[in-house]
Amino acid sequence: MRPGEEEWKTELRIGKFIRIILLVATGVTVAGGALYLHHFGNSVPHYTVFTPGPPSSRSPAAIILDAASLNFTGIIQLGILLLLSIPIIRVALFTWVFLGRRDWLYSAMSLLVLGILLFSILRN
Repeated sequence: MRPGEEEWKTELRIGKFIRIILLVATGVTVAGGALYLHHFGNSVPHYTVFTPGPPSSRSPAAIILDAASLNFTGIIQLGILLLLSIPIIRVALFTWVFLGRRDWLYSAMSLLVLGILLFSILRN
């Protein structure tokens, strides 16, 4: 094997995996949007009054439960949640790769970035 070929193959595998997640997230979001429009497409929205969703639909666990019960907005939110998780998954996979190669500098930097991403998403 040529130098750098293993790294290139690993990056290709991670890229394919990320593409699959992206396609699934897009499909879930589009399907939820189509179902929502099919059910509520003829209603006229009232833009003068803003009514936020219930607080229970703002956590990832609640979003997953809403999507599992085939709630249209829950399906859309699940697709968006999957889209938002792509950078975290990518950094986590590269952290795993760097740890496996015993590249401590890149492992530490990846763990720092992963910690920042997780902190920014999970904090209230």
